[in-house]
Amino acid sequence: MDATAALQSIAGLLTSLPDASVEGLLVTFDTLAGVSDEALRPAAAQLLRNAADSCQDAARRQRLLEAAGTLAARQPCALTPDGLTWKQAAATQTVTQAEWDERVAQNPLPPLPGESEAPADEDSEDDEADDSPCMEEEPPRLPHLRVRHFFPGLVVRVGRDFADAYGQAVGSSDLLKVLAVDSADDGFAVIFLERNIHLGTNVAGHGEILENAGNAWFQPVPTSACLEDLLEVVDRFLSEVEEGDDDDDAQIESIEALREDVDECASWLSQSAERGPAPRCRGGRLAAKVFGRDHAMTQWVPLLFAAVSVCLPDS
Repeated sequence: MDATAALQSIAGLLTSLPDASVEGLLVTFDTLAGVSDEALRPAAAQLLRNAADSCQDAARRQRLLEAAGTLAARQPCALTPDGLTWKQAAATQTVTQAEWDERVAQNPLPPLPGESEAPADEDSEDDEADDSPCMEEEPPRLPHLRVRHFFPGLVVRVGRDFADAYGQAVGSSDLLKVLAVDSADDGFAVIFLERNIHLGTNVAGHGEILENAGNAWFQPVPTSACLEDLLEVVDRFLSEVEEGDDDDDAQIESIEALREDVDECASWLSQSAERGPAPRCRGGRLAAKVFGRDHAMTQWVPLLFAAVSVCLPDS
């Protein structure tokens, strides 16, 4: 597994995060370095040193240098709040398939979003649970987004409970912010600001989670900051195509029309005052025509224009 991109993303965050978030992110950094090829470890340690060099806070700089030293020495560079290394934490949270099945039987998973439920008795004591601050509203319905097409800055709400490849429980209604997604032969590692989740292609049920049909497992939350990050990745891929040497007039026309739509969306998002009606993508199938059906842009562009119409305030 090559986690270089994710390690770079995390190292870039370590200089500016609040003190309370640093140790947790260092555990994630240590995890990625640990599951990667051993040859990547020196480069990972250097990323921490580079982050330390750019850090203005003396205490933070010293902490990152210490982490770089222990990582280079093949020792844990950070511990969980319980004083465990990432390997120890994974071991304590791992369950067998039989144990997981028993846990699900005792505590049934909630229905998929949109599935009908029996009406609750108005006098039921369970009504009190609906008033719990943990019961957050579901985000607006948006176009399908596969896990492999998650982008840095994406905010998702977990749609239903599951366990990752290490047996770590992931709870429904959790709000998570994506830092990076790394693929490997045996699945994907999704690095969130709050935690990291491993999904295995050979783990029962994980294929459905990775497909995320209907956004049943991970529901995109369209905040302004999230959409600005999405716009950035859309703009980058579109710019790469624009810089190409395509002589196909129809292709060039499609690219120009798509650029016009994306620029209009960028202008709308940049407005701080009353924005007015959200822009609409006039060429809904242009992304598939320009990039191909399996490209991330084919999901990102429809997601962007659907999301701006229901943009939520940042928390």
